[in-house]
Amino acid sequence: MSAILLLAWLAAIWAIGIIAYPYAFVAFRKFTDRGYAFTKIIGVLALAWLTWTLASYQALPFERTTMLLVLAALLGGAIVIGWFQRAEFLRFVRARWKLLLGIELVYLAFFAIDLAIRYGNPDLWHPWFGGEKPMDFAYLNAVIRSTIFPPIDPWQSGGFMNYYYFGFVIVGTPAGSPAAQRPVTADERPVSLPPAISSTFECV
Repeated sequence: MSAILLLAWLAAIWAIGIIAYPYAFVAFRKFTDRGYAFTKIIGVLALAWLTWTLASYQALPFERTTMLLVLAALLGGAIVIGWFQRAEFLRFVRARWKLLLGIELVYLAFFAIDLAIRYGNPDLWHPWFGGEKPMDFAYLNAVIRSTIFPPIDPWQSGGFMNYYYFGFVIVGTPAGSPAAQRPVTADERPVSLPPAISSTFECV
């Protein structure tokens, strides 16, 4: 995996989380971190689900332009919320910046640990036979090649996938354009993402 692609992935997830924070800041008022630990998962899921919904109804295709439009809409809403909450938000950041920094450090630490495990055992299930990796990789490529949903069936020409596939949509969406990234690296990075994100929940 290229170090540049890894840094780009981390930067994309972080930026999406920052965009989601104003929403979490309002929704999780009673939490010590005002929902900061949830921002990455909220942002990634919101971006993926909204893009998937538009492609599923064939309103807009599953491509970079649609993802950027959805991201722009989320950013616009975040700016509006941030403007009205700016005084409270600034007070909170001044008082709790160490907590926010700690959450980020915990996230990066667990991401690094799980990425090291991934490097040590690159197969996703069985250390010798590979397990489900070929199937997962086929479904990821099918989602990446699709512009509307349900995606194409990688096993049947002209068919559509009769299988739960939204996880692969989540994987392909955060980088901004599934077609712009190599599928093999897109298949590697997200394995370390769920443990890293869930580890930050302990900081709340």
